[in-house]
Order: sequence, then C-alpha cells, then structure tokens
Amino acid sequence: MNVADIEVVAPASLQFGTVEGPPPPDTDPAPPGQNPPDVRRVWGSLGSLLQQNAELPPVGVLVLEPVTFESVASGDTGDDCGSGSTNPCALDSDAVAFEDWQLVDGCRLLLYAWPTDSLTMPVQDDRWRNRLAWSVFDAERGRAAESPLPWEDYGVPIALIAFDTLVSADRQIHWDRGEIPWTPLFADRNAVARLGGRPKRRRNVPGVETNQFLWQARVQQLIEQIAATDPSLPPAQIAAQFRYLPPVGLLPKNVTEPRAGRDHFFPGTYVVNAAPIPL
Repeated sequence: MNVADIEVVAPASLQFGTVEGPPPPDTDPAPPGQNPPDVRRVWGSLGSLLQQNAELPPVGVLVLEPVTFESVASGDTGDDCGSGSTNPCALDSDAVAFEDWQLVDGCRLLLYAWPTDSLTMPVQDDRWRNRLAWSVFDAERGRAAESPLPWEDYGVPIALIAFDTLVSADRQIHWDRGEIPWTPLFADRNAVARLGGRPKRRRNVPGVETNQFLWQARVQQLIEQIAATDPSLPPAQIAAQFRYLPPVGLLPKNVTEPRAGRDHFFPGTYVVNAAPIPL
C-alpha cells in the first residue's frame, strides 16, 4: 500500500499553508480556533494533506482501526441484477427473501500524527530514532494499565514511522502518480507494538515497574534498530545512534574484545564486566 494513500489522524485545528490551485476535494479544513488542539479527527490521505501544505509533524504511528460493514451475497453469481448488484435493475421482490446479509469485520490503516500537545518532539539528530522510541516508553511507563496512549483510541499500533521532509530543489513531485515530497526514513515496530495473547499487565505498584510488555518492547526495539544498521559500521558509529539503552539487551559480538578487555560500544566512563551465561 502506498503510504500517500493512508488517511491521517490529526488535530481538528490542523493548519494549512498557501498552495497553488484548488485543494483536493477529500479534505475539509476547519476554521482556525474552532476546535481545541487536543481534539482529533480523521482527515484525508497523507498525499492530499501534503499537497495542501498541511502542518504535519514528520512522525506518525501506523494503527489498524477495526471496522464493520454490511455485505449482501447472492447464490446466483451470474445474475447482473442479483442481490448486491450496482446495476440499475428493477427490484425483484421474490429474491429479497434469499438475500444473505452479513456483518463483515475488517480493519483499515490510519496514520496517527505525532501528538505534539502531549509528547515533545525529540531533536532530529543521529539518535532521533532512539529518542522517539524512548519518548513513547517514558510516556507508557507513567500510565496506569487502564490509561491508553493517544493513538490507541483509534486502533492497534503496528509501527512508528518517520519521514525526511527535505526536498531537493530539482525534484519534481508527481502527485497524480501517488508521489509525496516526504521520504520514509524508518518504520520501528517495537517502539509502539506490544505483545498480545498474554495475561493483562498487573496494576501499578508505587515504586515497582509492573509492565512486562514494556520490558520486552525496550529489549526488542534495541535488537530491531541494531539489526537495521549497516553491519559494516564500526561499533562506535552504531553506539552513536543511541542515547538510551534498556538494562538488558543484545549487542553485536564485535563491540567488545573479551580476551583483550576492550570495549568499543559504551562510553569510556563505564566499567564493563562480562561473564558467560548458560543458553
């Protein structure tokens, strides 16, 4: 699926810049000041909003929103005027009793724009991906089990996606071909997705971290980000992409030289001790 076709969840007071020509017909900008900044709505596609110079943050959370729709099926698939047909045929009252109406469950992709009113946008540097993930972790750590993150009101999060908004001067955007000026930088699954099919997390206890799903997500996010880096990079350059680390994790084997007692990943102020563990 083209990311430009995904509908965007953004503040109802979303602002738009000046564009040439009429705006695409599938969006309806709200008058400034009519909605409080924390009220969200589903806008049009990402491509249509960018074409209108919508002031969107370059980060969003992909969510799967559950949907239900009615479907009618007919046993006679060769009848162009049968149940569910869009042809302008006369209604056959004798066939109404044989219509098979069904409620079909499904889902649709939405891009929830980064909630800048509740989460600060981290500095965009070499550690941006790590900072974004830990912004989510920190927000989740301080919440009760019954208090969802903002995007969870719309569906199940499946990935955090960030874009490069810089456009070269000689690049021509073909909007009619589904192109957008933004370039996806990465999609981080474990920053927002959590393990399912397990017992619910326990209630918070003062001074005790009880969110086992968050424990696992922090470890898996570290593994996911390291796996996405260029394996030819020296350990120091890999380490430069991280500002925060979980208390437990997996690192590439070339970041340390155990026999020589040298470490190439952690800062020089760290004291690193190593011991074998059974697997």
